[in-house]
Amino acid sequence: MGYDSTSWTTSGTTNTVSAPDLFLYKQFGLADFSITAGVHNPLVCNTTLYSGSGTKLAEDSSMFGNGTNPATSVDISADGTPEFLIPCLWPIRDTITLSRISVLAAGNQSTATDTLSFNLMSYDIDLTTGDLSNGDVLATRSIEVNNSSIKGIDLSIVSSKDVVQGSTTKVIIMLVENQDSTEDITINSIVKYKVN
Repeated sequence: MGYDSTSWTTSGTTNTVSAPDLFLYKQFGLADFSITAGVHNPLVCNTTLYSGSGTKLAEDSSMFGNGTNPATSVDISADGTPEFLIPCLWPIRDTITLSRISVLAAGNQSTATDTLSFNLMSYDIDLTTGDLSNGDVLATRSIEVNNSSIKGIDLSIVSSKDVVQGSTTKVIIMLVENQDSTEDITINSIVKYKVN
């Protein structure tokens, strides 16, 4: 028995029906997050944080550094708090293609604006030590926010970085840097992708 695009048949001939691309979504974010100005901070992508643990991420200002882009390697035993980084890691086991990265953001500044810079990064993770290496910027963009509105942007996917090769040691992390102040920020980001 087979399906010939209009009905079930027993004729023995069937047609192949192609399915449209199936897209999946991964969410990153933090609410009412106080960070150190000029430092890259990871956003949470899993539901494993407890109340107050966002503060621990902000206190760990040495983990991803304060350069133009986040650090490309992290010695987690020397520069990190592994128990607070785990909720920010998105393990990539299959090869994926990034389609769109959207961000909603708001700040706490009432009289000025804060410039928030976002980076979607991929890393290799050492499954014995937790160290990160081979950091690569996949998408990036900045936005100005304050407390009077919610702003939305799409990150720019870096040319030729839209395909991420999956492996047992590949992770993706979304990071935000408040370039101007330590005022609280709230972020909600969605990564649209498909499995290749």
